[in-house]
Amino acid sequence: MSVPVTLSRRYLSGHDCGRAGWGRGGHVQSAVEVLDGKGFNVVTIVLAVVALILGGISTYYARKALFPPKRQLSYLLGSATALVNQAGLQAGDGAIEVRRNGVLLTDPYLAVVEIKNSGRHAIASEQFDRGRPLELDLNVPIVELMGAHAGDHGSVMDACAVSATFVSFGPELIRRSQEITFTLLTEGNPDLDVRDYFVDVKMRKAGTDGPRARVMRFIVEASATGSGAAAAAVLARVLS
Repeated sequence: MSVPVTLSRRYLSGHDCGRAGWGRGGHVQSAVEVLDGKGFNVVTIVLAVVALILGGISTYYARKALFPPKRQLSYLLGSATALVNQAGLQAGDGAIEVRRNGVLLTDPYLAVVEIKNSGRHAIASEQFDRGRPLELDLNVPIVELMGAHAGDHGSVMDACAVSATFVSFGPELIRRSQEITFTLLTEGNPDLDVRDYFVDVKMRKAGTDGPRARVMRFIVEASATGSGAAAAAVLARVLS
C-alpha cells in the first residue's frame, strides 16, 4: 500500500535556495575545490618548507647544547664557610680565634674552588697561551692555599702559586672529566672571578645548566626531529 508524500512549496524553495544560495552547498563545494586545487598545494608546500627550516634551526641549537665543545673548562666557588662568629668576637665572650703564624685573622673563611674539564678532550699544557696560567681571583686576600687535589691523580700543589687575591694554576694537563679542587684560607668572604689565557678552550661557570635545561634541550631536539619528519611526509604526499 503506497502512501502519498507531499512536499510543501516552502520546503522546496528552501531546498532549492540551499543548493544555490547562502552558499551552503555552493560554499562547501568551493571549499572542496580550494582544498583540491593548486592553491592549497602551494600553501601546503610553503608551510612544510617553513617547518623544515624551523626544525633544522632547532636541531642545530639543540645539538650545540647537547654536545659540549671539544675543550671546555667549568669553574665554581663550591663553598665559603666563615670560621669565626663575628658577633661573639666583638662581644669578647670567648669566641673561637683563628691565627696563622701567630697573626690573628679577623674574618677568616675556608673557601673551596672547583674546576672541571667538561669538554670532550683533554686540555694540554699547550692550550695555555705562552705558558700563562689560569688565574682564580677570590677578590679577598688569600692567607694560604691549604690543598689542591686532582682526584685519583693526587696533589697538584706544585702547579699552583698564590699572589695577593688569586691563585694561579698551570700550565698543566687537565684530563677529560678531571676535577681539581682548591682549598683556601682567606681573610674575608670570597667572590670568584676567573681569568684565562687558553687557546681553543671555552670557559663556563658551573651550575648554569641544571636538570631543567637538559630536559628542555631534549624536548627541543625531539620536537625538531618530529616537525622535520612531519613536514617531509607532507611534502612527499603533496608532490607525489
